[in-house]
Amino acid sequence: MDTLTSLKIKGHIQQTKKKGSSIDALEVLFTGARIERGQCTIYFNERISWSFIAQYFTILPRYYFRLPNRASDLLYYIFYLARQHTRDIEERGYFTIGFRAIQHRLQLPSEVGNNNPYKTIKKPIEEAIEELETEHSNLYRNTEFSLLPVCDDTAPIAEYLDNGYLKVGLTGAFAETFIAISKDTAKQIETAQKRQARITEKAVAINTAKKLEAEEKAQSEERSGTE
Repeated sequence: MDTLTSLKIKGHIQQTKKKGSSIDALEVLFTGARIERGQCTIYFNERISWSFIAQYFTILPRYYFRLPNRASDLLYYIFYLARQHTRDIEERGYFTIGFRAIQHRLQLPSEVGNNNPYKTIKKPIEEAIEELETEHSNLYRNTEFSLLPVCDDTAPIAEYLDNGYLKVGLTGAFAETFIAISKDTAKQIETAQKRQARITEKAVAINTAKKLEAEEKAQSEERSGTE
């Protein structure tokens, strides 16, 4: 904990649009930490906009580390994809993941030449989903994170994988977190794009002015030579 709470970040804050009106800032990343009942809690510095680093991390529920390997892999995959489907989450409250993608993510065997696809493919997927639902219900006791398999159980395994999917519902605090991060990131991208556009526009204007100046100079020298 001492190492974490001693980490610092140095930045440059632009106070106004005027050139040179800025200050250097030095902040600790984490303002405190404590261990209670075997659980470590780290407190983030609220004066820092964490969006600059959020893109490198995936938010996970606390029960992630209690899950078996396949279930934890599936949970990580779900929340990793949630960051890419914030529009669906905001507008519909859910997004979907195909069973074929889950098969690959969990490194399950191919169905081709598989003598027991239920045992080696379908059952592991179903068990992983059930384990997530159980752990979430035990800890949070809400439906802000829900999983609904949509498939034809009687279909051949290839059709089950190609057409079946998992409907992932995210509402409440879970949804709000991903949506907030997405909007903040989008705002920063838009700001950066506008800044780059202004720089490009200014560079084009300068180059155009120099070109016109050079052409005028050449024409002036040409006229002087003919007189």
